Parts: sequence; structure tokens; C-alpha cells
Amino acid sequence: RIRPWSALGRRSTEPEGTMAGDSDDAGRGVEGEEEFAPVTALSSPPRPLPRLGLKRVSARTVGAGSGTVELDPEDAGIEEAIQRIERKSFLRDGVIPEIQSLLVLPPQQAKEAFLSLMANYSLVAMLILASLLGSALDPLDPDAYPDAPKCVAAFNMMAMIISCANLFATCVFVLESVIVESTPAERIHSVIARADGVFGFGVNMVATGLQGLAPLILVRAWVSGLDDVQCVVLTVVVALLYMMMMDTYFVHYQAVSPFQALRWVKLFAMHRYQAGPAHAAVDGLVAELRHLQQKRDKTLTPEQLGQSLGKFFSNADVLLADEAVFLRSLEADAGGRLAPTMEKLARQAFTKVADRELEKIAEAAADTATSAMQS
Repeated sequence: RIRPWSALGRRSTEPEGTMAGDSDDAGRGVEGEEEFAPVTALSSPPRPLPRLGLKRVSARTVGAGSGTVELDPEDAGIEEAIQRIERKSFLRDGVIPEIQSLLVLPPQQAKEAFLSLMANYSLVAMLILASLLGSALDPLDPDAYPDAPKCVAAFNMMAMIISCANLFATCVFVLESVIVESTPAERIHSVIARADGVFGFGVNMVATGLQGLAPLILVRAWVSGLDDVQCVVLTVVVALLYMMMMDTYFVHYQAVSPFQALRWVKLFAMHRYQAGPAHAAVDGLVAELRHLQQKRDKTLTPEQLGQSLGKFFSNADVLLADEAVFLRSLEADAGGRLAPTMEKLARQAFTKVADRELEKIAEAAADTATSAMQS
């Protein structure tokens, strides 16, 4: 039987005639035929076909379902992005921190997070555009407000500027989403490293709308028929609410996200900006990115691996043992990032030693329980 190419995936590991999670008749084949599960039924995506003409990739995952990140040290865009982060001048260099922080994520997760950010920003831009498009296309008539012609002109101009800015932001985010959607996951880090310019333009356009709506409402109030005292009171109340919002939010932002605070808190609430935590967060991210740029070529002998395991478990409670911490200590002993197969060996050895120690604890607990029941 010949099946279409699109229906081929990895070979099913379920019992004969059954696909993972499907009905009994879903994947039944004929005798002597190799069975394949459809792509939609896979728990993890199939390995991509080799791409001709690409000698290197900027980042890739190692092994099926692995979340290991490897940044290409020869990618000029990634190197330039790390250097701009390292300088800690986000406003001058145009660094968008929420974008560059995605470089430490595995490729598929980074791609999904990037698309999610653009979708959220474009949604806000479209909401602002929808709320002001009527005022921009049908501006106020100055003759209807003869007492405040300048306020009417200011309102019309502001509504048109904010509408255009958010229209342009929506266009940029939608077009960039199309590009990112069609970009292979293994190249996404190179795209993210170069995205500050286009993403920064979109964010600034959305910020124009968010920061300009309150003044626009106040200008409209001054031509709405309220007397001067009412307009002054309204302006003071709105200004106080605005300052309360900005102060409350950016105090929280500085506390929970000091890396991103280096741009946004410094820009909108300088009196709340704390350089110490922000610089420490930048140094930590740069160290992680430099680590991910290292080639994965370090290996250890079985004796060295055994010594590292013994040293780790002698200084750590087996019930609190963390595999990630062990791998980092192993990389420190090896002087760099472990080769993929070496990392797989280290994980297996860690699991075996941990299981052996846990078995001893379980036996001791069982003996104690038996003694307690006998007494």
C-alpha cells in the first residue's frame, strides 16, 4: 500500500494496529507493512529534512525533545546583540529587553514566545486604532465649537497621529509574524537577535497610543461644554490617577523584572529605577548567553565522571539532588559544555546513582516499618 508523503511520521511505538491516543482502527495496517503514525499524532515533531546550502545554524536542539540551546558563536547578529546587552545602554542602543531575553530559550519555545509577544502588542494597537478611527476619519467641526477652535484642532491632530501610529504598529507586527511563522525553529535565535529595530518601532508606536490617550481625553473634555472649573478639576484628577498608575506599575516592574527595567523603568519612571539589580540581571543574562555560545565538545572519562558523581552526592542530599546542578558542576570540571552524547551519558549515570541511593533509603524505610509493625 502506498501512503502519501504527508502521512508519514516516525514509526509508531504502540501495539500493532493502534496509534498513540487514537481508536483501535485508526492505524491498522496490513501484514508485513511498516506502520507509521500521522504527523498530527506525534508527541514531538519529526526531525526536519536537511536544508541544502546551509552550512551552519544559529541555534539547534540536540536530541529528540531536548531543550538544550546552542548559539552559534560565528553568528554576527547574535554576537552583536550580546555586546549591546553587555554595554547596559538599552536606551541609546535601542535594546528591547523582552525580545533579547528570548535568546536563552530553546528554539521552539523562543519562536512561540516571540509570536505571542507580537500578537499581544498588535492586539493592543488594533484596539487603540478601533477606538480612535472614527474620530480620525470624521474629525470635529471647529464651527460647532467656536469658543475653543485651537482645542478642536489639537484633538483632531492627536487623534489622527495616534491612529496612524497604531496602524503602522499593527502592520509591522503582522508582517513580522508572517516572517517568523515561516522561519525554521533552528534559525529563530538569529532572527530574534536582529529584531530590536523592527520590534522597537512597533512598541514605540503602541506607546504613543497608550501615553497619548489620556491627554486626548482631556483635550476633548475642554471642548465638551464643561466650564473652566470642571475642566481644571477633571485634569487634576486624571493627572493624579495617571501618576498613581505609573508609579504602582513600575515599582512592581522594577522588583519582578530588573533586566527589562533597565529600559522601561529608566525611561518612564527614572525615580524608581534601581541600577544595582538591573546591572546584576544583565550580567547574569550575558554570562548565560556566553555559556550557550560555547561549542559542545567536552568529554570525560568514566573515571572522571565517577569522581564527579561521588563528589556531588557526597555533598548533596540525594532527596534534594538536582540533575541540572550536577550537569553545571560537570561542565565546570570539564572546562566547557559537554558534548551531546557525553551529556546523555552523564544523565544516565546520575539517574542510576540516584536510583541506587533511593533504593537504599526505601529499603531502610521498609525495614523500619516492618520493625514497627512487629513491635
